Parts: sequence; structure tokens; C-alpha cells
Amino acid sequence: MFFIKNLSISFLVFAIIFGAIFLYFSGKTISNTSLSSGIKEREAMVSMVAYEVFSKTDGGLQEKQNLSNINNILKKYAHNNKSINFFRLVDVSTSRVLVSSVYGEAGSTYKQTLAVKKGETIVEKVLLRNTEKRRNKIDITHLGGANLALWLEVDPVYFSGLTTVLLIQQAIFLLAMFGVIGWFLFMLKRRFVVKPLQAIQKSLFEIDSKQGEKEIKIVPSNDIGVLLESFAGTARKLDATLHRDKLVSEMKSNFITTTAHQLRTPLSGISWALGALLADGDNFTGEQRLLVERSLNKSKELISIVGTLLDAASIEEGRFGYRFEELSVKKEIQEIINDRRAIIERDKVELLFESKEEEIPTIQGDRERIRWVLLNLIDNAIKYTNAGGRVSVSVEVDTDFLKILVKDNGIGIAKDAQDKIFSKFFRSKEAVEKRDDGSGLGLFIAKNIVLRHGGKMWFDSEPNKGSVFYFTLSRNL
Repeated sequence: MFFIKNLSISFLVFAIIFGAIFLYFSGKTISNTSLSSGIKEREAMVSMVAYEVFSKTDGGLQEKQNLSNINNILKKYAHNNKSINFFRLVDVSTSRVLVSSVYGEAGSTYKQTLAVKKGETIVEKVLLRNTEKRRNKIDITHLGGANLALWLEVDPVYFSGLTTVLLIQQAIFLLAMFGVIGWFLFMLKRRFVVKPLQAIQKSLFEIDSKQGEKEIKIVPSNDIGVLLESFAGTARKLDATLHRDKLVSEMKSNFITTTAHQLRTPLSGISWALGALLADGDNFTGEQRLLVERSLNKSKELISIVGTLLDAASIEEGRFGYRFEELSVKKEIQEIINDRRAIIERDKVELLFESKEEEIPTIQGDRERIRWVLLNLIDNAIKYTNAGGRVSVSVEVDTDFLKILVKDNGIGIAKDAQDKIFSKFFRSKEAVEKRDDGSGLGLFIAKNIVLRHGGKMWFDSEPNKGSVFYFTLSRNL
């Protein structure tokens, strides 16, 4: 509301932002030009020193030159130029510094691999990394004979001085220009805009010590007042709605998390007890054993649902952890298909892995989470495909990602349900009629896992014809 009321200040803020962007790109241009010019000058200097030091015949040191003379030459150039970190004569074959403009470096060794080519001056940009900071440097090298090379290191920060001065001058000019324009707009709009807006802002809410916050009816004096009164009322209602929705969402998430945690321990105990009972149940009749087995399976299903609820809550709260490692999507798919043999034989559904790609590259990802996504999509396809149906899984390889497809010819998804399919706790009417089990959280969790792996998930579906679910996984994580 403050910025709507004070249009001149709004203009100044916009002008400052625009000026900052202009100065940023202008500074980059000036900096790059200054750096490029400076590097060319120092490249020419290295070539000139090489001509003076190295022989024209074999590239070795000239007879009249010795290490002492070369040391004086390097120091002369380095000490007269503040952008130079050091100027060295090195033996590339032994990584030994023969002569250096820096006191005490002669005789030491270096670890860096130099980009050198005999008889040529080469410029290379190097990024130095350590635990505290990162910085760039420029290496200029010239390789003579006998594996001897001149090595000049330039600090690019030196060239930022001119850039800083020019940017300060431009900033002062822009601020002065925009200040004059802002003052002119303020004087021009004051009578027609500022005063009505001030009255509206003052009258929007009145804080009463006894009655609390209450809304005041505003009688606007002009069209701008009418427009802003409507906007203010809508904004208040929207803010109240969002605040209420946020509170409800937080309460619901807290309730789900607490309830799921409270359920997990007793359910695990029940499952363990039923398992132990079944293991020692040699005296059970066939009907009793079947009853215990069903109870054990249902307890496991409940534990799985509780785990799914906790996963959904973790995603919303940003606590859904990932552990990335190298994994083979092809291997995971094949293992899942093998694990589902008994289920597809029971449901009389054909499950195949079909891929035109002969070699599917590995990716970086969380093996457990990716396997969870594949299991969810494949199990859904099997569940909602009628007996005699077919489910296929395939993988397509792109430059930047893998694309996985899970296709079935099952019941499909109704048109009115497709927009909600990735929502929490949503199950379509057809899905509920086909299978009454399910939490409606699987696709919500699966999509969030895929997004965390730099991919996306979508689907195509026609009722009574089947569905194809697609998702991608980045190859560049």
C-alpha cells in the first residue's frame, strides 16, 4: 500500500533497480574489455621477453643470458606492473622453478599442469579453489627449448579498479537524473493521486481497544479511490483466506504426522506377534492359519499406509531426505518385474520390459526413492488392468535425461479426474470401484521424488483404453 500511495517513490525504486541492472551489465562489459586489453598487453610482453631470453635456433637460452640476467629481466617487468603475481622461468620436465620475480621461489617446485606449446605464447584462465574462497587467475606461458618455459601469472582483480571508478560516475549520473524525474512526477501527481490514496489507507482499518480490528466503510472521492477501495477489500479477503488455509493445512499435516507416528509402533507390534504366532502355529487348522495369514497381510498393509502418510508429511515439511548414488534404471526395472511374477500370474496380466535402447546409461539418484516411483507406477498399472491385459515398461535415452514410460490397457482415468490425479488423498471413482485399497498418496509422492531428481511426471489416458505414465530423470545431477 505504501508504494501504491507514493507513486514517485515507486518510480524511484523502479529506477534504482533498472539502474542497478544497467550498471551491472555495463560493469561487466567494461571489466571484460579492460581485462581483454590488459591480457593482450601482457601476452605481448611475454612474447617480447621470450624473444630476448630464448635463442632463435633451438629455443634454448641465449649464450649471453644466465639465470642472474634473466632474474633481473623478470623482476624488472613484474615490479613495474601491479597486475602480475609472479614471472617465472621454469623447467617443465621437472616442475622446478629456476628463476622467479618473487623472492625465495627459485629452486621450489610447483604442482600445476601448464598449458604450453613450443614457440608459442598461450593464455589460460585458471580457477583456484581452496576451503575459504574461489578466485580466478590468468596464466600466460611461452615454451622455449630444453623444456624451459616463461610463466606469467596475472591477477584479474587488478583490472577492476578502472571499472569501479566508471561505475561510480555512471551511478551518480543515473541517480541525479532519476531524482529529478521522480521529483517532477511527485509534484505532478500529488494533488490527483497521493491525497486520495492517503485518505483510503488511513480509513481501511481502525484499531479499537475494546472492539479490536474492524473494517471501515469508505466513501471514495474519485474513480481512483473506488478502484483502490475494491482492490483493498479483495486483498483483505484473499489474505484472510490464505491465512485460514495455511492454518488448516498445518493442523492437518500435524495431525497426520502425530497419528501416523502413534499408529506405527502398535501396528509393528501386532505384525510381529502375528508373524510369531504363524511361525509356531503347527496345531492350527487350515481355516485358522488362513485367518492369521490374512491378518498379518492386513497389518503389513496398514504399516505401509502409515509409512506413506509419514512420507507425504515429510515432503510438505521439507524433511524428505535423499541419498544420491550411481544407479541403473534398467536393472531396477528388471528386478521389479521379476519380483512381480507371482502377482501378474495371479491377476493374469502380462508385464514386459520393452526398450529400443541397447545401452541405458546409469544416472545419479536415490536408489530407494527411484525404485519406489517405479514400484508405484507398475503396481498401479497391474491393479487397474483387467485379466488378460498388458503392462509394458520402456526407457528412452536423451542427451540430458532418461524418459521412462509405464503403459497399460486398463480402465484408464476419467476426464474429470485427470486434473486431480497428482493431488494428495485423491482416488478416482473408477479406481475405487476397481480396488478399494489405496491411500491416494502414491502419485503425489512419486511426482515430488521425480521433481527432486531434476525431472517431471505426466500422463496420457483414455477411459476404458488405458494409460501411459511418463517421467524423466536428469542425467546431469
